Amino acid sequence: VTDNLSFETGVGSAGGIAFVPDLNQITSSLWTGYSGCSPTSAANIMLWWSSRYPQLTNGLSNEQLLLGLRQAMGTNNSGQTNVNNISPGMKSFARNQRFFNADARYVNATWVDYKNSLSRGPNVVSFLNQTYYGTHSVTGVGWYEFFYNGSSLGHQYMTVHDNRAGTPAECYIAFGSNYQGLYIDEFSPMGFF
Repeated sequence: VTDNLSFETGVGSAGGIAFVPDLNQITSSLWTGYSGCSPTSAANIMLWWSSRYPQLTNGLSNEQLLLGLRQAMGTNNSGQTNVNNISPGMKSFARNQRFFNADARYVNATWVDYKNSLSRGPNVVSFLNQTYYGTHSVTGVGWYEFFYNGSSLGHQYMTVHDNRAGTPAECYIAFGSNYQGLYIDEFSPMGFF
């Protein structure tokens, strides 16, 4: 995990999504403990989509949005969410907001699938035992890759909003190393075509 890729000297390529919010986990009188990394990551996605479909979060404060996502995902008082509840939780939340065609799904955890997912909107990226974050969910907002002798293998980075106070808005996480598991969930308020 880094906030600067200047050490890479290969030929670079990048893509990403602008204006994705970067909420941090918070405490609130509406729940016990922190909001949780998965609901907070999903809240960033809902807020990004609400710039196109305002009724998705219309009338909700950030705390109310987080509460709705926590409840839909079954997040516990320690802020932990089962990775299998992220997609169903985003879908359930949106449908409760009257987006009856909303859908969310798991995406294969390959580099190509991660990049392709971002062409449809920001996503939730969850790590199992990542060396810096541990087990943690973030909002995927972009990617960088650097080519050396025609290959970018080992030089691919996910651009994320990590929902932690005190970190830069965008951090870069090496793809394919320093974690035991990677899970990607994408969301669309209008369903997938």
